Amino acid sequence: MTTDTGKISTADIKLNPDMDEVGNLGMWSLLNSIKSHDKSSLEPEVWLDGPGGELIAASAEYLPLDYLIHYEDEELGGPELVRREYYVTPDIALSYAFWLSPELHESLFKWMKELFGSTTYTTHH
Repeated sequence: MTTDTGKISTADIKLNPDMDEVGNLGMWSLLNSIKSHDKSSLEPEVWLDGPGGELIAASAEYLPLDYLIHYEDEELGGPELVRREYYVTPDIALSYAFWLSPELHESLFKWMKELFGSTTYTTHH
């Protein structure tokens, strides 16, 4: 299932994923890779409360939850302005990217393939 982002084209994507020290990808950085689009309904928390939460719960039957997702609070100009950055495994990041936009998914997959070489990552739709 994807969101209603049919108006997003490859020209609207400027991929700049944030990675943690083990190679997990920041969900906000993926969302912010989409330029000039109303993103309020696409925030990571929306996905995590819906299809993403279901995917992570199913995956947690086989892998530790802290391996699949963790977060870090980031200050945005002061201690009262904090955003929680969620870091997820590449497979889960691809699923979130697909939910955001098939074009973002394709761009992220190509980026991962260039960075890591041949990849066995899959997307869980």
